[in-house]
Amino acid sequence: MNWYKRAINNVPNVDWSQSDNMGVWDSSTVAKFLSVPNDEYIYELNVPLSQLAPSLVEETEGQSIREKENDENEEEARELFYEDAEAILERYKESKFYDGDLDEKWGGWLVNNYDDDDIMDLAREMLARERESWGREEMASAFGSGYPPIVVTKKQDNSFVINDGNHRVRMWMEQGYDMAPSWVNDEKARNNRSV
Repeated sequence: MNWYKRAINNVPNVDWSQSDNMGVWDSSTVAKFLSVPNDEYIYELNVPLSQLAPSLVEETEGQSIREKENDENEEEARELFYEDAEAILERYKESKFYDGDLDEKWGGWLVNNYDDDDIMDLAREMLARERESWGREEMASAFGSGYPPIVVTKKQDNSFVINDGNHRVRMWMEQGYDMAPSWVNDEKARNNRSV
């Protein structure tokens, strides 16, 4: 992408009137959501994505599944994906250990002589990937007509905490945007005012 197009496209289009968890974001809904005063320290700003660190529950849960931290996940992987995992490993075996589609999608989980542990490893990975996709699917269905801005808090050290919009931030990062249209709760300015 050339620099001119990059400069024009570095901020995603958002629908400032799109409903989110609290309805349509404005200074009063942000104040209510964060339990802060509705004052001049809540404002609109394009925040650099490089200063935001999204935290996604699905990724944490996916990692937990991979690390076998929960017996319920083991049972769910066995119940939902065991047969599919076994079929994939059998297909791989029958292909004489090369199948481009399988290698691309499941490379690290494909083994020559598989046993129950190998099947469960693949079933666990299938469950983890399914969980990790949930946020994206939810987001796509929730905001059909356009995404609302995110909500962030500017801390005393000038860092930002994402209060609402982790999935949007991750998506915008992946799409190559530089800025995130945001409602900012400027904790630093509010606190410095009263000093």
